[in-house]
Amino acid sequence: MTVGELIARVQQLGTIREKLHRLEATERLLSDEVRAGLQRRKSGRVQSADWLACLAERTTLELDVAKLQRKATPEVFIACVTPNVKAARRHFTEAALKKMGRATTTTQLRVSRRPKGSG
Repeated sequence: MTVGELIARVQQLGTIREKLHRLEATERLLSDEVRAGLQRRKSGRVQSADWLACLAERTTLELDVAKLQRKATPEVFIACVTPNVKAARRHFTEAALKKMGRATTTTQLRVSRRPKGSG
């Protein structure tokens, strides 16, 4: 890929990401409006020519970690619990955390709009 082609791809990628962000914001607003409208209807559902929208219940389960720890063997407890690194950082130094685990470095692609007139 030439530099010119790469520049064109960066332009295209930035434009697509910008459109996706706008679409996601619009989707959230429309979802909120539709959800509110359906909550006011007895049936909780409505159809358009191509789509059906309905309210569906979903139950989430939140475990009491202390109870889980009391009931489970140490092996089962460790298998059930996912460490929260963000929370651990509040209680341990970075050096201490690195001794408890391993750090993985990845490369991320970041694309951001350039300020106008910075060309």
